[in-house]
Amino acid sequence: MDIVVRKFTLCFLGVIVLAFGIWRGDGLVFASAESKPDWEVSYEEMRMEMEQESKTVLGQEIKLKEKEKVSEEEQGTALVSYDIKNAIPVWSLESDITMISDYKEQDEDFSNLLKWENKWYIPAVTASGSHASIFLQKEEGTYHVYGTFFDEDEVYAAEKMEEIASTVNKKVGTDVVSVKTVSVPFYLMNLVYVQKENGEELVLPYEAGSSNVLENIQEDSGEVYEAEDFIKDMDRTYEEYTKEEIEAIREKKYVGGSLPQITACAGRQVWNE
Repeated sequence: MDIVVRKFTLCFLGVIVLAFGIWRGDGLVFASAESKPDWEVSYEEMRMEMEQESKTVLGQEIKLKEKEKVSEEEQGTALVSYDIKNAIPVWSLESDITMISDYKEQDEDFSNLLKWENKWYIPAVTASGSHASIFLQKEEGTYHVYGTFFDEDEVYAAEKMEEIASTVNKKVGTDVVSVKTVSVPFYLMNLVYVQKENGEELVLPYEAGSSNVLENIQEDSGEVYEAEDFIKDMDRTYEEYTKEEIEAIREKKYVGGSLPQITACAGRQVWNE
């Protein structure tokens, strides 16, 4: 009888310890999730939804490459894996050609210039071990792969989302409500847009290696600037096309009627030094 009681006691204690361990584990996971800024939690929700909906198309992209016999010449472009956990969502501007004037018209509220078109950069690795980025976009309810970038110069802000989060946390802090990577192809740059709890808007500009825009406006890649100051620096240096000029370009079809093909940085530079 004594042996049975001892066994029951040990079993009961074991259950208590196990339950306590599970509770502590859940508590640690919960605490970890709670410690993340709201913008990171929102990002993770977006990313998980995209992951579920794009599994098939991304899986096909990799499987097609694996079935092929990859020659030495193809090593740098054949994809062997991708990192969906570090996918980077990319916002667009209503018009990157008229970013400066649009900012003024929107009462200097940069967030009003942004639009979400379900675009993502997915970090990937080639057969040679080099980095690549899969360009993914959702249209008419379905995700499609619209290209793969193999030149690091193509994705200016970072290769992975964790790099962006780390940079924001270090350079801006945790009192942040919104972080968005914004594509500005007309000026060959991307911006990491940050909105703080007090409403302050900041940008971290990153440019292509072939661009000299930041040098021209005397700013540095990856540094933090108030959005207002960034636009002022751009405005001092670049004169945008007017709406009349843009319409004339459309009508005369100088670029086949497709405005995004206008040469980057085609706006006239003005120097007020």
